[in-house]
Amino acid sequence: MSDCIDRGLTRDGILPGGFNVKRRAKAIFFDALIAERGKKLALSHVISDWMSVYAMAVSEENAAEGKVVTAPTNGAAGVVPAVLRYFLDHVPGASSPKIEEFLLTAAASVALRGGRNHIIPLGACIETLRQTGQDMSHKYKETSLDGLAVSVPNC
Repeated sequence: MSDCIDRGLTRDGILPGGFNVKRRAKAIFFDALIAERGKKLALSHVISDWMSVYAMAVSEENAAEGKVVTAPTNGAAGVVPAVLRYFLDHVPGASSPKIEEFLLTAAASVALRGGRNHIIPLGACIETLRQTGQDMSHKYKETSLDGLAVSVPNC
């Protein structure tokens, strides 16, 4: 997760897909957030800005067909890494051993909200997702290459 954020924060250019979408995470990270660091800004949105740029970095890596981690919440590929990164980089006393507890909690919470009638073991779910990812056509893994992105010109 951290490697994905690091790549997303250091790369610029145009994302694939033909819509000429420019990467933004690097510019926001270096030109705004790093430039402001240490200036004792007490703006309430600064925490959100840091987490947003981390999530944006993951999103851009996903759009560029980079390696991303989607566990434990699958569709929230940028949210979980962003929260973890903010915790480790900005919260005094934060440490890596707390990550396992966070991931398990983020997982036990999503699972509990889904009901209590889970009949498929976790290992079987993970293996099925792995196989699905391998079998899935490359163009459907990135929404800018097919689907609505090319069927509806205004997307």
